[in-house]
Amino acid sequence: MKVKINFEDALQKLEKIVENLESDSFSLEESIEAFKEGNELVKECMLKLNAAESKIKNIIKDSQINLNLDD
Repeated sequence: MKVKINFEDALQKLEKIVENLESDSFSLEESIEAFKEGNELVKECMLKLNAAESKIKNIIKDSQINLNLDD
C-alpha cells in the first residue's frame, strides 16, 4: 500500500535523492531504485500542486461571483 506524504516532506525527500544521485554514492542498482522513488515523488508533488491550483482557481472564481453579486 502506498503511504501518502505531504508536499513539503515529498519535496525534501526528493531533494535528498537528487543530492545522493549527484554525489555518485549509490551503486547502479541503488541509483535505479532512487530514481524510481524520485519519479514517484515527482508524480505525488505534481498531483498536490494541481490540486492546490484547482482550489485557488475555485476560490478566485467564487470571490469574483460574490463581487458581481454585490454590484
